[in-house]
Amino acid sequence: MAGLRIFRSLSLCLLLVGLVLVTTKAHADSLQSPHSISVSPAIKQIVVNKSQNTTVFNVTIKNNSQATTTVNLSARNFGSLGLNGGLAFSDQAINKDHDLANSISFSQPSLVLASYQTVLDQVKISGIRQLAPGGHYAAIIYSVNQGATGNGKTPIAIKEALASLVFLSSSGAGRTSVQLLLPIASQFYARFPSQLNLVFKDTGNSQAIIHGLIRIYSHQGQLISQGFINPNSSLILPGASRLFNIKLSPISKVSLLPANYKLVVSYSLSNQSSNYTYTKQFFYLSPYLILPGLVMGLLILLLAAYVNKFSTNLLYKRKKKQLAKTGYSFKLKPKPVKKIQVKITPSDTNLAAQTTKKKAIKVRHE
Repeated sequence: MAGLRIFRSLSLCLLLVGLVLVTTKAHADSLQSPHSISVSPAIKQIVVNKSQNTTVFNVTIKNNSQATTTVNLSARNFGSLGLNGGLAFSDQAINKDHDLANSISFSQPSLVLASYQTVLDQVKISGIRQLAPGGHYAAIIYSVNQGATGNGKTPIAIKEALASLVFLSSSGAGRTSVQLLLPIASQFYARFPSQLNLVFKDTGNSQAIIHGLIRIYSHQGQLISQGFINPNSSLILPGASRLFNIKLSPISKVSLLPANYKLVVSYSLSNQSSNYTYTKQFFYLSPYLILPGLVMGLLILLLAAYVNKFSTNLLYKRKKKQLAKTGYSFKLKPKPVKKIQVKITPSDTNLAAQTTKKKAIKVRHE
């Protein structure tokens, strides 16, 4: 009977666990979006000549779900958000010298995609000659129309949207230049740098792409480590600053001895042949030498204190001997001061000629 009770209890527990799992899975499935699309290209870069007033290109939209999906296309301006490359989208103008959204139109602003269907839509940029000199950019937003989904009690409205970034530059009218903001390295390192942060600012009127290399050399000219700048070809917007975190790969072993090292940063713009170089010296002290150095310094201080005390005692003994030769005996008070009071007593040989008296004698401690 006891075994039968245990079996029934286990069966009931397993049944409850199974019901919980099935309910959780059904609830999770009800929260999943029934629509999903993919678009290309993610980034479109266009270069036009001075006489060109319009340009067109195609975008691809794919429905990855079984349900029929409606996709709406629109253009929005954007600007740089922080140093990490984040973008802020807006329906309003952000920078009139670089905005492009008002110049973009679509052959089909709204598309209906059947299950797993792929379609092409044509994007047109017009009025290029009326744009200000330099670079211009905007985003194509693909919004998916979806109804409310949920378990019937708490419906959830899901809005799905993707974006393609469009960058346009006028040939010969744009000016591309960047500035490396300082400082980028310290004068002293107790841990050899394995990564460096570089901040570049776009000082031109067109978006810029930089590539480069960081190298660290020993004082003997041996290459210690290196890293690549912007391997993903990220853009810097005009007037904005961009932070690049560069990991340095070791090439040679770092010496344990303290020494000076040379940091060399070389970079160039993607559309220019000129190279820019920045050089800086820094001192590196291995952490394996810091603790022994502190211990050695403490020992030196203790030795100096001992030598000072020994020399003081030696000088005191010399003074004592010199006074003893004059025929005077003396003793120090319990608490000596700068001017030590010494009691002087005439010796037995000069007792008849001199009387007992007290005299202050300065004893100099060196």
